[in-house]
Amino acid sequence: MVNKLINDPGVLEGYSEDGGGTQLVPDYLARPNSLEELQEIVKYCAAESIPITPTGARTCDTGSGLTDKGLILSNEKRKKILEINEDQGFCDVEPGIYLYDLKQELKSRGFFYPPDPSSEKIATLGGTVATNAAGARSFKYGQTADHVIGMEVVLADGSKEWVANYQGTKCTTGPASLQQLGRLFVGSEGIFGVFSKFRFIQSLLKHLRFVYFLKLLKKCIPLIEI
Repeated sequence: MVNKLINDPGVLEGYSEDGGGTQLVPDYLARPNSLEELQEIVKYCAAESIPITPTGARTCDTGSGLTDKGLILSNEKRKKILEINEDQGFCDVEPGIYLYDLKQELKSRGFFYPPDPSSEKIATLGGTVATNAAGARSFKYGQTADHVIGMEVVLADGSKEWVANYQGTKCTTGPASLQQLGRLFVGSEGIFGVFSKFRFIQSLLKHLRFVYFLKLLKKCIPLIEI
């Protein structure tokens, strides 16, 4: 596992500054290619007491994706769109994809993803979830947390968990955050775990909503006749 950790000063320098100009050089860098590699790295760091700081594209100006102690963990190699389910209106995506690239792919299929931070062309999806990024559209459509319906996370012991964040859940017993743990992870900046996969609600482009309604109506007619 040690060979997965990079300590080349020249490489580490490229992960030492964010959009606000804050500079911190980490001790190590890891860039996993898969969920299994990510789990192995987290387990190793836990065993060796190496602190982990997840990072995205470091476009923010808060220093949250930097560290001068321990490991910087970047999911930049994990940037696949795993599924776009047009019938059920969701998509599964890895955290390293650029937000702009995801939006362009959804647009080509008649969908869009509302959150629009100013750095969307260079920000990774994982970074926008970690900071609960918003933008001008948040006044109408809400922040990132309002569009995440689930996520796969790797916890401190290397175990994998699926955390749901179902929208519209009625809370009648106890704090809502305990029933929608996804809300706890969105905006947590890696405190509770490392993101591995997201499931988002995708919205139809305005001019296609009526077409989609007609498709749904067509599927419902046989049920009505029964």
